[in-house]
Amino acid sequence: MERPKIELDLKGPEGNIFVVLGKASQALHDLIWEMESRVKEAYSYEHALSIINEYVEIKPKGGLPMK
Repeated sequence: MERPKIELDLKGPEGNIFVVLGKASQALHDLIWEMESRVKEAYSYEHALSIINEYVEIKPKGGLPMK
């Protein structure tokens, strides 16, 4: 999965760290919304886990990461 991209003019007002943080947060929020929507339509627990595993690495406690 590719990280979200944001385009900002860092030399202008968009370069303010709080603007950068806000834009990055929004991009990640959209990604989370996408993940949640896909999980809600999953046909099984295993399918839901595989979708979530596309966005984050799920590593069972004491075990190896999911494939």
